[in-house]
Amino acid sequence: MDQYVLNYLKGKRWRAYYLTPDSTSFIQEHVFQSDSAVGKIIRSITFSVQKLFSILYPFVGPALDRLTQALYNSPDIVVLGFVAVILLFMFQVLSWMRRFMVFWTRLAARFTFYAGIVALAASVYQRGLERSFNDAASLGSTVLGWAGMIKDIWMSEYRRYEQQAQGSKGYSGQGAGAGSWRNR
Repeated sequence: MDQYVLNYLKGKRWRAYYLTPDSTSFIQEHVFQSDSAVGKIIRSITFSVQKLFSILYPFVGPALDRLTQALYNSPDIVVLGFVAVILLFMFQVLSWMRRFMVFWTRLAARFTFYAGIVALAASVYQRGLERSFNDAASLGSTVLGWAGMIKDIWMSEYRRYEQQAQGSKGYSGQGAGAGSWRNR
């Protein structure tokens, strides 16, 4: 078998460059020989697996026989297992998609953040420090003006709501304050 693999690799033209006669003899001597280090490791692993299998077979064999008989007698369990495997696979793929989306979203957000910092630094460099502070103060005052306007609108709507709630107390028919949620 080992010789077959080596001859197969030597026979391919595109691999002929990589498998020179020196590398072929090196592989033959250090990998495929039974007394080489790789051969000893493979024999040791094979022996350990065979020994473990021979020890566990009397205990696991009957259990596997019963399991296969039970699966043969009740195909519903096999169908449920198949559905569970499909669901597991589906959730795994969805998890990969979520990770993919989170990675690219984070990358785009970081890129945007650092691009903003570079743009801000370029603006300060081009316009100078004093003009940049003046522009920042102007922008800040504009934003604070808008925030004050939004606060005024919100407060007027809140007062209107409170007046409507106060005015609807008398219409419930069950006494004063029965229609308000605060008096329940």
